[in-house]
Amino acid sequence: MPLDASRPAEVYLNLNQGGWSIRQDGRVQDWRQEVALKDVTFTVRPAGRDRVRQDGHKQVHAWIKGLLVEEVAASVPARYNPLDCDTFLIRATREPLVRVREARLTRTGQLLNRR
Repeated sequence: MPLDASRPAEVYLNLNQGGWSIRQDGRVQDWRQEVALKDVTFTVRPAGRDRVRQDGHKQVHAWIKGLLVEEVAASVPARYNPLDCDTFLIRATREPLVRVREARLTRTGQLLNRR
């Protein structure tokens, strides 16, 4: 089933392939080196994050949800690391991220956002 740009997609960093997996309807529909999203929300499942911390086993427990677009002008670096933070953060200030207008996910795993 192809991606439907009119519906939100969940995007997460695929540590095995080194890019971004794009999920719709609970299934991975695509994989890309870079992804641009609008109307973005950030989700971290606490139980999954805690299992990663406890066991050290990587698993999908955090993602970025939004509408797929061609390009955005996002430029504020952000990050998520389950070993040292509870949620997605603005890199410079460590301010938690919940929702932003746009986000650009780069091939190096960088998350850039614009409020």
